[in-house]
Amino acid sequence: MNNPPKITVLLPVYNRDDYLCQAIKIVLGQNFKDFELLIINDGSTDKSVEIVNSFKDNRIRLVNNEKNLGLIKTLNKGIELAKGKYIARMDSDDICLGNRLGNQYNFMEANPSITISGGWFRRINGKPGPVVKVATNPEEIKALLFFHTPIAHPTLIFNRENMLKHKLYYNESYKHAEDFELWVRASRLVNISNIKKVILHYRIHPSQITVASNKVQKENLNRCRKNQIAELGLTCSEAEFAIHEKLSNQRYDTSLEFLLQVQDWLLKINERNRIVQLFNPRVFESVLGNYWLGACYSVRRHDKKALSVFNQSK
Repeated sequence: MNNPPKITVLLPVYNRDDYLCQAIKIVLGQNFKDFELLIINDGSTDKSVEIVNSFKDNRIRLVNNEKNLGLIKTLNKGIELAKGKYIARMDSDDICLGNRLGNQYNFMEANPSITISGGWFRRINGKPGPVVKVATNPEEIKALLFFHTPIAHPTLIFNRENMLKHKLYYNESYKHAEDFELWVRASRLVNISNIKKVILHYRIHPSQITVASNKVQKENLNRCRKNQIAELGLTCSEAEFAIHEKLSNQRYDTSLEFLLQVQDWLLKINERNRIVQLFNPRVFESVLGNYWLGACYSVRRHDKKALSVFNQSK
């Protein structure tokens, strides 16, 4: 019997014949060779299946859904079907670098306490953009998840056994925010990290979920945030949550009134966390400090009185 592959590259496909050929070539060309490429065709009606079948490589395993299940069910199905010790996510429209799998495999083997890991990436929109350097410390990532996700989904690799052990599947009720919800839930049970290397080029284009379904995504992202506020044992007003949402998206107002509201909200959640310690208090305070600094800087450009508020703030 052949030994199972060290990594399963999970590639869900639905009508992506525009980028699919390039994506498959990139995976097959990885420096790291001990993997299977599990492609799950979710009822494509274009030439996606034809493209997959044009490759003659025994590392490719094509599974066809009998009907369109949607991304979340397809991802969960992939977790069940994967044979590798680790599962690496791949989107058909992104470009992972040639040493991605090797770098992530070595990192996971050297850090068995980490169950989920991503990495740094570069956005591309016609031409390469700047490198996005996301947080790497598990405690900082857990604290940042209170606001937003510091993990790029297409850079993901995770330990399959640990995910199954803790029943960490994607939640179908959080459409277009299923990754954020999963990382928040997972962060209570396992360690999450990112490697300090650029491993992927993240393509920006109009047909992406984040553009096409922004309203649903926004609602479900905010559900995740409200759930965490409740975990702290807090209730918040609509005005307070509006402040929290603006901080999460780093969309700062420019008025002193806004700055004072930010101050009150950050002090409130920081004090509550000191009591319940949902997050490491020192790390959480540092994360809040960065949001406070961002808000002060934004207001300072329009009202010099912000400097006085900053100097007098706790």
